[in-house]
Amino acid sequence: MGKLRSIGLENVICKWIKNWLHYRIQRIVGHNSYSEWSLLINGIPKCSVLGLLLFNLLINDIQEGISNSIYFFADVTTPCNTVQSVENVNKLQADLDKLTVWASTWQMRFNIDKCKVMHLGANDLHAAYVLGGVKLGKSLAEKDLGELVQQKARSAWGPFKKR
Repeated sequence: MGKLRSIGLENVICKWIKNWLHYRIQRIVGHNSYSEWSLLINGIPKCSVLGLLLFNLLINDIQEGISNSIYFFADVTTPCNTVQSVENVNKLQADLDKLTVWASTWQMRFNIDKCKVMHLGANDLHAAYVLGGVKLGKSLAEKDLGELVQQKARSAWGPFKKR
């Protein structure tokens, strides 16, 4: 709730959201079968309007202090830049370090297993990058908004993918 208070939401709204998020019950229904009810301690329900709004409020400041471009779509965050010099490599790594600090500050995390580096263009330095102390894997192709982006193709997207 600290993040919501930091963006100016009043205590009564924060308490309402907290009550909505904590100690809910749910069960799975399908094919005329029902699971047992399960207690959910916390978390934002997927596919809820309020869940999407809260997610956007929570990541609203993620770009602060970032020097490279960042593209967003749903829960995908893609920092990218042309990387043709050591200075470019250092700036992109500094941005990844800032994203790590941001995630830690707001008790969020990136799914490191889904974070990949894609080197595009003949002049890319093919540098290694680290996020949260973990060296990121490389990818030759990724789907982005339903389109396949391949390393051998020239594109404005890359070099970092988070899914």
